[in-house]
Amino acid sequence: MTPESTSAKESKGRATVEWRHVELERLRVSRFIARSLADVERVLRVSPERALQLTYGEAVDPNGAVISLSPYPSLPWLRVPVRVESSTPVGKNHGVVISLRWIAIRMSHLFPIMDADLSVHPEGSDECKLVLEGRYRPPFGLLGLILDRLVGRWIASTTARSFLDRLGDCLEHLAP
Repeated sequence: MTPESTSAKESKGRATVEWRHVELERLRVSRFIARSLADVERVLRVSPERALQLTYGEAVDPNGAVISLSPYPSLPWLRVPVRVESSTPVGKNHGVVISLRWIAIRMSHLFPIMDADLSVHPEGSDECKLVLEGRYRPPFGLLGLILDRLVGRWIASTTARSFLDRLGDCLEHLAP
């Protein structure tokens, strides 16, 4: 077992976040869940829209789900309406089961578009690891990079962690 998986298990089933710095901002969020790899892949591969319905509890049409993202759900003025699109990736390896994209609906030029791949990895016969690897480029050049360091990363981390925790909770409680 790797040190990463040890620390993730010690976090009482909550997702962990890891940042990777390259040309684009890269984020990796992972979470262990008490379901077999086969169960999770079956639910996610058959219908990527199902993952969005489970996670956000919203109606999902072929174009995706419209949700409101907020680092503090109790503060309505901080909510940003976002369209979440999903697709089954073609030609990707490493257990990727869904590709996702979060796009702000209003004033989209003020917000980055986040693209992410959700993958599932076995961790024994009755446990697996969900991994969300995302990337985005903050808008506004250098100013955007500074704002990203101050608050944008936190919003991206909160959004990704919340998605993975909600999805993981739903998958753990689904009937096999």
